[in-house]
Amino acid sequence: QPPALPGTTVNREGAAGFGNQYPREGAFLYPPHMLATCAAVLKAAGYLPAVLDAAAERLSPREALERAAGWDPGYLVVQVCWPAWEADLAFCRAAHARFPGVPIIVVGTILRHGDFARDAAGAADMVLVGEPEQALPAALERVRPLAQGPAPVVPAVELAPQQYDAESYLRDIESLPPPAWELTPWKRYGFLSVLSSRGCDQSCVYCPYVVGWGRRFRAWGPARVREELRWLAERFAPPRVMFRDAVFGRDRGRAAGICEAILRGNVHVSWECESRPEHFDPELVRLMGRAGCARAKIGLESVEPARLAALGRVGDVSQAEMYVEAARQAVAGCRHAGIRSHVYVMVGWKDALPGEIERLGAFLQELGADDVSIKPAEVYPLTAWEGWAPVDAEAGARQAEGLARILPPPARKPRGSLLRRAMAVLRRNLG
Repeated sequence: QPPALPGTTVNREGAAGFGNQYPREGAFLYPPHMLATCAAVLKAAGYLPAVLDAAAERLSPREALERAAGWDPGYLVVQVCWPAWEADLAFCRAAHARFPGVPIIVVGTILRHGDFARDAAGAADMVLVGEPEQALPAALERVRPLAQGPAPVVPAVELAPQQYDAESYLRDIESLPPPAWELTPWKRYGFLSVLSSRGCDQSCVYCPYVVGWGRRFRAWGPARVREELRWLAERFAPPRVMFRDAVFGRDRGRAAGICEAILRGNVHVSWECESRPEHFDPELVRLMGRAGCARAKIGLESVEPARLAALGRVGDVSQAEMYVEAARQAVAGCRHAGIRSHVYVMVGWKDALPGEIERLGAFLQELGADDVSIKPAEVYPLTAWEGWAPVDAEAGARQAEGLARILPPPARKPRGSLLRRAMAVLRRNLG
């Protein structure tokens, strides 16, 4: 991963690989799941990969290139992202100058956009489009350093046709090996991640995940999830494990099966997940608590029927009441199961209805979630609302500030939280 600009944090794994950039150093970062998995694939193919996470280690471009020079690289694979686009391409050009004759392959979700792929072709020797993991061995075989001219833009399916569908999404994600976390500075993050499913068939117009991971839901079976968690616990013992799945509970049978497999396998690990409100029914949440879930992230976004329909969160306004009630049930279920509930909402509407933000604030006060994140809406390239989204940054800042004034400070009650966790462990042992 290239460095972040001074005074910023770039979370390249965020938003299904589009990335997030924050105007301060030390902000939240996901571990480099995609690069660690790429490294594992290359190890299995006989290569000796190394992972340089300049973002996590807060290296300058010069320091990052010097670190890479110590490895005498034969190839460079650089993960680029949307919010740090110009800086990432500048880093690629600097790498070309520092390592003449070493081919550079760029990967990243933003490369699905033709304009960005063509732009990247001027700073690399190959632009690899699509989920890169299983295509990388063939990419290394094909890539050549270019003396001049734009680099080829190569879809992953062209390199490994048996592994990919026509849009260069992996056909079978269960075929991927566990990430090579040992090659990363993972302790800097304080947790590790599991990506047990990709894709979502919902119709949310703003969502970058359907671009990065597609609309077809692809998932590991419960046994693979259990063994990945066991391996993480035994090999690395992270304080917690975060499921990166955008909709952990989309397939309820699979989600319940994962919990049951964890319990039957006697795997002890603290984990967290995220999904839509209606995916977290009380029975599933109870089972999640028994299986070690410590936090559930719930994507509420809004309580306004017209807004929910416009965002594609519900099919029409008549479904909004049921959707909002599902959020109530999910948070209540978490409270009973000893799981910390974390609700996410969006703001930033140029066409906000009178009282819309106040109604959202009143609902959140009533809801009583342990944590609430207020996120100004962002318009990602290639999403359904690119070009017409009714959002702007000024409205986002104003509405986020107004909503924060309505909500009380996070109510962190260590005694109550510990009591809920102790009761959940007791229920697990009795179950």
